[in-house]
Amino acid sequence: MAVACAPVICALSRGEYLWTDVAEIGDRALVARSPSELWSAFRHGIDGHYYRPAVFALHSLNFALFGDSALAFRAVNLLLHVLNALLVYRLVREVLGREAPALATAALFAVHPLAVTLIAWASARTDLIALSCSLGFFLAARRWVILGSLPWLGLAGAVLVVGLAAKETCAATLIVTVGLLPFLWAKRRRWTGLVVLQAVIVLAWFVWRQQVSTNPVGRPGDLDVLARIAVAGSMHLEYARQLVVPYSLTVCDGTRVPAHPGPWLPAVALALAAVVLLLERARRRDPRLLVAALWAVAFLLPTSGLTPLKHVRADRYLYAALPAMIALAVTAADGLVRRLGHVRIGAALFAIAYVYLAGSLMMRASRFRSNEALWTYETRRSEFCLEGWAYRSRQAYVESRFDDALAYSLRVPATNPPDVLAFVNREEVLYYRGLIQSARGDAQTARAIFDDLLARGDARTLRAEAAYELAVMEFQRGNFPAVERFLTLSLGIGLGDASRGDAVLLRSYANLRLGRIEDCRRDFEEFAAVEARPGETRTRETLKKQIQAALGP
Repeated sequence: MAVACAPVICALSRGEYLWTDVAEIGDRALVARSPSELWSAFRHGIDGHYYRPAVFALHSLNFALFGDSALAFRAVNLLLHVLNALLVYRLVREVLGREAPALATAALFAVHPLAVTLIAWASARTDLIALSCSLGFFLAARRWVILGSLPWLGLAGAVLVVGLAAKETCAATLIVTVGLLPFLWAKRRRWTGLVVLQAVIVLAWFVWRQQVSTNPVGRPGDLDVLARIAVAGSMHLEYARQLVVPYSLTVCDGTRVPAHPGPWLPAVALALAAVVLLLERARRRDPRLLVAALWAVAFLLPTSGLTPLKHVRADRYLYAALPAMIALAVTAADGLVRRLGHVRIGAALFAIAYVYLAGSLMMRASRFRSNEALWTYETRRSEFCLEGWAYRSRQAYVESRFDDALAYSLRVPATNPPDVLAFVNREEVLYYRGLIQSARGDAQTARAIFDDLLARGDARTLRAEAAYELAVMEFQRGNFPAVERFLTLSLGIGLGDASRGDAVLLRSYANLRLGRIEDCRRDFEEFAAVEARPGETRTRETLKKQIQAALGP
């Protein structure tokens, strides 16, 4: 197993934090600086983030031991993945009772390219911990059923709590235990006790979580159940294709979800029918395969469409179901090879599959060396990558690197792609693009962007800000009637408090230049009553002195 896991090391890198790692770890949003801060996160959660205290605790411990090292965080994720491969090996061996299929399943799982996302992206350890605890729960539960020792039952419950504290998908283990109850009738008392304990823990956890946290990710409400199922089916057909051809795996976090099912409904129905027939045939031949089948179905259920789809999807959502899918494929191949009586054919098939997956893993790892490399590859598919370019553009603008800011901004399309549930705020991207063009001296392009936002924008705040920026540009040209008009429009729409003071002061000066003394006085009194934003103090002081001199004491 140690040799089998060796290729995964290529997923490690000393490079920059990826995606949300920048905010969650680099900026310490999910890193506690003291035990009291960690305890507060356990009790009340962290605003704007999922309630996952196991991840808070591991992030904080990781940071306390190794500091702000991206390599250290990825190394811990690598160890968690290797642990999962070992647990997969142990569980498959105990369920199937044979060494070769267990070793093949664990080895192929270890080098599947899907693991790259979870190792390179430190924040993805939620899925790693959830799978570790799910596998550990069933290993401990099996000991409880066989030995009847209460410590094993207590250990199973404790492991389940940690798994739920890492990610809510651990609740899918309840589906597996309930589904296996008819096939463990001889041990029904102990297994029923396990199911009851598990149900109580899951219910108590969700009740507690509801009290301390809310889901920070919105969900679209315009799809009915049938449409969601059809969309989810089309997504899983894409997942299946990319898992079979893993060097083309492109479903990164934030990949766009189709807004409608399209022509996929018949294909989804046929695929589901085929799966049901195969599972029924497998059950008749070997009931133990139902464990793998139930596992795969249970952990794919959160993305099945029966519950409202999130507006993003990700390859890592398949991580918990992947061991079961590989186990089913390995068992089918093993049964065919044993029927033919050629063990060497089985060894050759395993070697080909292992080399194929390991090579795909190395190819995929090369795309995760930096945000720029990843976003460049994934931009056409991933809303999250587009949000990354938008974030990078805003940062460059703040740092006065206007050419870089424009280059990053232009990677984000100005309109939402058709027929997808997108979540990148295109209007905000356009607003910053206008600021960037203005700072670069391209007033004509900036004015066209702000005019477009003002005329067709949906967000009131951005329309107000666009009108304010147009007023500033007209002020620089000395066009005071236009300044007064744009500022009145901006303030009427609802300009934010950060800009309101400067806008009122600017309109007061424009009214002064237009000879409207009473309007000038009214605006200046309002300016004195509101807090102006920091910055540009020289211009502000100059305008204040000129207005005060004109108005008198």
